[in-house]
Amino acid sequence: MTNVFDLLGVIVLFVIVYCLNLSVGKSGVAGKLSTGFALFQTLVVFASAGGAMILLGDLVKNEAVSLFLAVFGLSGVLLLSGFMSFKYYQQRILAHPEEFYIQDGSVVFEKSYLFGGVVSYLGFGILAAGIGLANTISVVIGDRHGVLYGLAIFAPIIIAIYLFAKYRKWAMQYIIKELSEQGKLIEKNTGEQ
Repeated sequence: MTNVFDLLGVIVLFVIVYCLNLSVGKSGVAGKLSTGFALFQTLVVFASAGGAMILLGDLVKNEAVSLFLAVFGLSGVLLLSGFMSFKYYQQRILAHPEEFYIQDGSVVFEKSYLFGGVVSYLGFGILAAGIGLANTISVVIGDRHGVLYGLAIFAPIIIAIYLFAKYRKWAMQYIIKELSEQGKLIEKNTGEQ
């Protein structure tokens, strides 16, 4: 019976995080997002991620499956929040293209809580997934030794580090493409006169 309550608890945590991200996102797009509300959202998202990790990790007795579910709970909440923050940041930029422009070949953008959410939630979510999957693979492999087993353990961490290094660049390229397609991309050249 406790498994049912654990699963319901995880569902409730995901719903709370989803609704909070909707509220923060809409406030951010409208330009009415306060520091206190953004901080509150950050605390709730990270606490919910930890809670989902604990609740999902306790669902089954198999150690490998338990680790995998814990990773899903932790990184799932963070990735959901990161992708939602990115979607709302994109809407903000499309509504206010003057906050995001190219000057002398470099991207210039105003700092925002929405973009901070994209960076922190996606970054921590990707790294948590990589480290957690490496631990899960380590448990599955057990005491076996060899190069392939070692590579299997470190592959998720290496992939996570690569994605962590690249996702901001991909996000910027996507926003630039969206602004270009809608004819809202602003380019400024100050050095050529």
